[in-house]
Amino acid sequence: MRWISAKQLETWAGERIDARTVLSRLIGQLIRGSAAEISVFRFPSGDSAQLQGWDGRLIASPHKQFKTYVPDGSSVWEWGVEKSPATKAKKDYGKRAADPGEGIVPSETTFVFVTPRTWKGAATWAAGNKKNGPWKDVRALDAVDLEEWLSLCPAVAASFARENGFAPSDHAQSIDEFWDIYSGRFSPPLKEKVLLAGRSQQKQELEQALAAGSEIQRCKGDSLDEVLAFVSAVIRSVEDGPREFLRARTLIVETEEAARQLRNSDGLVLAVRGSATGAAGMLANEGHRVIVPIGRDTIKPSSAIILPRPSAYEMSEGLQEMGFSEDEALRRAYECGRSVSILARRIPSATAERPAWSNDQRLIPAFLAGAWDQSKDADKSIIVALAGANSYEDVESGLREFLSLADAPLELVGSVWAVRAPVDLFVHVSHLLQQDRLTTLGHAVSEVLSELDPALELPPRERMYASLNGKVLKHSEWLRDGLATTLLILSAMGKENGVQTPASSPELFVSGLVEALPGLRDDYRVIASLSRQLPMLMEAAPDPLLSALEQLLEGGGAKLKPVFQDSRESSSFWSSSPHTGLLWALERIGQDPKYLQRTTDILAGLVAIDPGGSLSNRPLASLHSLFLTWKPATNASLEMRLAVLENLVSARPDIAWQLIPGLLPRHGQIQFNSESPRFRDAGASEREKLTYPVLFKTISAILTMAIQLAGLDEKRWSALLRKVHELPTADRDRLIAAFGHAVDQMSAEQLPALWKELAQITRHHRAYPSAKWVMEDNQIVELEQIAARIAPEKPGIQDEHLFTERFPDIPRLDSTRLLEQVEELRRNAIERIVASSGIPGIIDFAIRVEAPSIVGGVFGSIAKSPSEAVSAILMSEALPERPIRFSSGVSSAAFIRFGDSWLSEIQREIDTGRIPVELLPSLSEWWPIVPLVWNWVAQFGAVAEKGFWQAKSPWGLKSTGEELSYVVSQYLRFERPEFVIEALSDSASDISSSQLIEALIAFEQQIGVRPELLRGGISFHLQQVFQVLQVREDLSLEKVAALEYRYLPLLRQMWMNVNPESALDRYLAQSPAFFVQVVADVFRPTSKRKEPKAAPTPEEQSRAQIGITLLESFSRVPGQSENDIDGSTLNRWVQEAQVIAKEQDRSEIAEQYIGKVLTHAVADPEDHVWPHRAIREGLEKWKAGQIEMGIYIGLMNSRGVTTRGPFDGGKQERELANQIRENARKLDRWPRTKAVLIAQAESLEREAQREDTEAEQLRLRE
Repeated sequence: MRWISAKQLETWAGERIDARTVLSRLIGQLIRGSAAEISVFRFPSGDSAQLQGWDGRLIASPHKQFKTYVPDGSSVWEWGVEKSPATKAKKDYGKRAADPGEGIVPSETTFVFVTPRTWKGAATWAAGNKKNGPWKDVRALDAVDLEEWLSLCPAVAASFARENGFAPSDHAQSIDEFWDIYSGRFSPPLKEKVLLAGRSQQKQELEQALAAGSEIQRCKGDSLDEVLAFVSAVIRSVEDGPREFLRARTLIVETEEAARQLRNSDGLVLAVRGSATGAAGMLANEGHRVIVPIGRDTIKPSSAIILPRPSAYEMSEGLQEMGFSEDEALRRAYECGRSVSILARRIPSATAERPAWSNDQRLIPAFLAGAWDQSKDADKSIIVALAGANSYEDVESGLREFLSLADAPLELVGSVWAVRAPVDLFVHVSHLLQQDRLTTLGHAVSEVLSELDPALELPPRERMYASLNGKVLKHSEWLRDGLATTLLILSAMGKENGVQTPASSPELFVSGLVEALPGLRDDYRVIASLSRQLPMLMEAAPDPLLSALEQLLEGGGAKLKPVFQDSRESSSFWSSSPHTGLLWALERIGQDPKYLQRTTDILAGLVAIDPGGSLSNRPLASLHSLFLTWKPATNASLEMRLAVLENLVSARPDIAWQLIPGLLPRHGQIQFNSESPRFRDAGASEREKLTYPVLFKTISAILTMAIQLAGLDEKRWSALLRKVHELPTADRDRLIAAFGHAVDQMSAEQLPALWKELAQITRHHRAYPSAKWVMEDNQIVELEQIAARIAPEKPGIQDEHLFTERFPDIPRLDSTRLLEQVEELRRNAIERIVASSGIPGIIDFAIRVEAPSIVGGVFGSIAKSPSEAVSAILMSEALPERPIRFSSGVSSAAFIRFGDSWLSEIQREIDTGRIPVELLPSLSEWWPIVPLVWNWVAQFGAVAEKGFWQAKSPWGLKSTGEELSYVVSQYLRFERPEFVIEALSDSASDISSSQLIEALIAFEQQIGVRPELLRGGISFHLQQVFQVLQVREDLSLEKVAALEYRYLPLLRQMWMNVNPESALDRYLAQSPAFFVQVVADVFRPTSKRKEPKAAPTPEEQSRAQIGITLLESFSRVPGQSENDIDGSTLNRWVQEAQVIAKEQDRSEIAEQYIGKVLTHAVADPEDHVWPHRAIREGLEKWKAGQIEMGIYIGLMNSRGVTTRGPFDGGKQERELANQIRENARKLDRWPRTKAVLIAQAESLEREAQREDTEAEQLRLRE
């Protein structure tokens, strides 16, 4: 196909100043369009083309028909545009022959000279220099050669011709030319990201198709142009190298004639439309990659790439690249129904063409309804009424015609009909709306939106199962949402589109419909039932809804309080509550300055009646988002926001206090976007710009309100003090000054708590002097001075912070000595108290602090004598409210400090009766477990010994051998087997089998009377013990399995927590009789299933629970070892199990569980196809349908819980089904096995279709 002639090139070279630079780029593009493989490509263009060195350097392998132009292997290139190409060629050749440059081996390299001039002597010059020169080959390409080369690379030629002012042939375009025209239809011009939004998978599929061989790839979208634009966007967005390669080879062809002219070109990518579509097969047969765009009216070929509509959010991200703000981009995405074809009508660069359906009356009922579910009879009745038709079938038959249009205004996904882009449809049919239709709409709104949700009749905990109990709305949420959307569009856009309504304006008409809803003002159930629709209705008709809420909140809000239906006890994952829709509605209307005051008052009323719950959506959070200082979710000015807050402070100071402190700065604060109006401006165009001066002014005003609300309340001041360091410096000074003034007016009873808070804050700032958040030194000093004024006069109160369970705040002067510093500070504190107040002071101090045991430990370490330490213990134990574990701390430290002398002192006190024997477990709590200690305790008799071993935790035990055996025996003797299981599980390998088994039996008995033993982590410790027993050679497999069976619910708290190597699984895989017995423990005989069932005994219940856990987690295939299965072992086990199961009348269920365990088999090592050959042979031999059913069930269950993106659809199911079908094709020798796999593939394909439908319906809700 001739795009450019030699004569045109000659003229161009003489006229263009930048001809040499452009020629460089042209040669590079021609090479990319001609080479099959490129390993070195260096062709500078632009300003770089004027640099010294070779004009081009290439190592490539060309396609066959391009070998005339592109040498095979290494080549170097020079070019010129001068009138005398011979002179230029001679000069360059001589220069390069003398100095070819680093890395160039002339004998292995071809020299190429290119000129856009006609040079009759080119061939002679090349031949002579090849003969006499150092080069492997010499070539000269002139204008005639370039003309021919360009004809073989039409995509490059088309692009070059248009860029340089030549008139190209008709009916073929490069992708850049097409994109320029297509994107120019939009204002501002469309960006590639909009076409690619939500289509990453399709982009990947097309890239793979473009890289494949000669085939036809169909691609389906809303319109043919959108598909071609998507192809262009994909190519324009790939990486630099592949992008230029594809751009050089890709053309959009419109006529059959153009297609025929291109058929003999080499390896092009051709996107065809118009009459060229008929030549797609011919082009593919000639070796081209052909893209065929198809529209919605085409039956989908299975291999077609389907372009889904993106989500509104995904599309809005692309629109933001076009210059739209985030909110505007999201609104545009909603308006066009996420369709690029419709977007072209919404933001045209010129007058947009009206769609063919724009005057069709049949679309009116669809617009009014918005969406509906044809599986709901109530929905169909509404559609019939809106259409004024005799039957639903009459309406639907007329609407189905629109589905086949390339620019269809409707969609049908599953049973759901929906308007694709309600705003677009409204704009094009609004002139057809008559008042009688709007009157009918009013009746529909009243019937549908006044319906009370029957689920509200159920207790909150049962509402998630409402659909199972038949407690569902008659009309679908699709219709309810659709009607609400229609009301919003009529209210927001009806006037500008000239809609005449029974009221004086569309907005008043919609307000009247909402206001007329029965029960709106006095029945919370109406609000609760409308939860999903409230945001749209609030934007459509704010006044009647706000008035209704104000009336419901009168008298304390008791009428509206039941709208909060989550509870603090319920899981937030499963909870739902209609109040969330109400909050989103208020957030949406609160963005409008006109409604900010009313919205704030209503939210404050809701805060007052909010009982709290598991959901994070609370009225206070909505209020907070509206007035957030750095990102207010309202378009109101600062002046208005502050005025509304001041009104709240005056009218409801209790609610204001819950809000105001939270508006002050907080490090690391995040905020999610609030609900925004879909169609109304809501003051956004006049929104005040948030600058730092505005922000600081806002913070200062908020702080003033906070100080006012704090008054003389010490708790409120504590809350404000915790925020002081995050305030701007000036506001920090102001808060400190106000605090100092307030404390001077407080009562003495208020000050201790404030002092404690203040002391903690100042210590924290002193502890991290180099941190960025630390206050200035003078401010810390001011706070320390206030603290000194109000400090209580109790001994040691300044040191209480040192005795907590967490590491105290101290100045980090030496990070390597932190622990030593803390110990030193604690020791000094205790010494001061002892010096000033003696032991009574220490006891009093221990009672006040968080960790009395630490006080006791420090005192025990500094006590002058054992007797002094004992005195502290006696004094502490004599108190009615003694400090917890103080005595333990003293005794532990004294044992370390005094050793045997401490034991002697305690013994004397016990002998005198001053210390009761019953106190020994507490005194020895932290002593080491060594023979010295346990022998010493034993001398005080059985009571003391029992108390010691029952209280003494074995953590930190270092004994081994006989000492370890003795410790275990004592724990078992004194009924503490949990210590053996829990604390000694790491040492299980050093404990005898008999002791471990004794501990397990004893622990099982203890669980019955002490269920608290089943605390977190016990399953892990049990698993450690059983792992040791499983490899003990002195125990039979049967004995270990029997024990494991008793503990199964703890070992496998989830059915999928399998352990094929456990003794129990190994025994089960060896004993078909045991397997059938477990089945019998769980399931009744087949012949008795329909008989009345007697209540099971506790023992039967326990066996059934254990049995089902084992069966569901059993995964060891009989006869399987590593990567192979012994067929004879498997066959023998299955057949024996079948015989025993038949005897016990459990054949059906037993065979199903046999099938389930077979799903855990390995693939066959020979053909690498699942299942193993032994199972395939077995299925053909057993001919047991229930085993095959079990395999099917097991395979489907083996997927477990799947995760996917909201719009992924059934992709993963289809991929798995394809993989399974591929395996099934290899199993013709085993028809029963093949049938099982095909059944699974078919089930996955059905599931994929369901997932596709759900994903598409989810997109419809966008």
